[in-house]
Amino acid sequence: MSDLPLAVVGGAPQPWAGAPTDAHPCGAVFASEAWQSAWAQTTVEAVVDQEDARPWPASEPARASDHPAAPALRLVADSPFWRGYEQDAGMAPLWERPTAHLSTLYAISNPLNRLSASDAVAVISWALPRADRWGAEALIVPNLERADVLAAVAAGQPPHAWVRLDATCRLHLPGTFEGYLQQLDKSVRTELRRGHRRASERGVTIHLRSADDAVGRVAEYVALTTASATRHDIPPLYDTTTLSTMLQMPGARLLSAERQGEMLAGIIAFGHETSLVLWSGGIQYSALKEFHPYTFLLYEIISSSIGSGFRWLDFGRGNLQFKERRGFLPTDLWAAVYIINPAERARRQDLSAMHRGISRFLGRTP
Repeated sequence: MSDLPLAVVGGAPQPWAGAPTDAHPCGAVFASEAWQSAWAQTTVEAVVDQEDARPWPASEPARASDHPAAPALRLVADSPFWRGYEQDAGMAPLWERPTAHLSTLYAISNPLNRLSASDAVAVISWALPRADRWGAEALIVPNLERADVLAAVAAGQPPHAWVRLDATCRLHLPGTFEGYLQQLDKSVRTELRRGHRRASERGVTIHLRSADDAVGRVAEYVALTTASATRHDIPPLYDTTTLSTMLQMPGARLLSAERQGEMLAGIIAFGHETSLVLWSGGIQYSALKEFHPYTFLLYEIISSSIGSGFRWLDFGRGNLQFKERRGFLPTDLWAAVYIINPAERARRQDLSAMHRGISRFLGRTP
């Protein structure tokens, strides 16, 4: 690839405008060695090749084992998450060949958000020629959120397109559950209390399972996540092997709302330092009206998280209006996309259309 650094496309979004200035605590779990090692063993993405970035900055010794310096670079033939985003945008598949990903789309926050801005640019500069050598159609650097990192990438290694793929919603936990409820509109507060009460009266209970205790319920949970994906017209995002693997890492747990032993709603979450990240979820939609399992589960998670040592709760991506009404504030997640083959750079227009389509889908300004 002979023409790096790449030229900025006229009229491109400026993702650093209004972006947060600090690395958010909720992103730390995805930069941990435990999470990245577990993800390397998963099967839901079709990974053709991969290479680990050397420690950054190169002049310093390797960092602490639970804070690796950079994400792995992977050549991906298929990612259900990317296909889901294409469908959210109302687009046909963009790529005909594998693409290189600097951090998986399944990590809500890219580990590059935890590096200095200059180091993040250096890692991308390291990744580009490797993606070219693999014959990748593009290099995708997803889930960037920190203002100085975004601005530094735009200046130092500008992509062919910025695509806001999603937003994640976070809540700073107050001192009491009543304090949380008082932050909400009265109608939402009433809905949470009433839904929790009705679910409890009808025999719904909360369950927290970790590691081996959760393995026997993973297939049932995957069926719920698949039903949720089908309802939203996107591909199934998870498989049993992947979720069983991720549940083995420290701090992972399966939280479920159940009735008479049947799982009505579930969430896989990661507890790390001061944050609890709700990473994936599934619902039995036929049970929503009668048993209110999702409202029940959210009520229980928030109430139990307050006073537990957690300071932050990350509700994950999607359903932004639903989450905002419940007190969770969205943070935009941007992908820097580099088109490797100069002959294919007309795809910039497709990526711009993808950005606009997802913005409409999310209900956010392009």
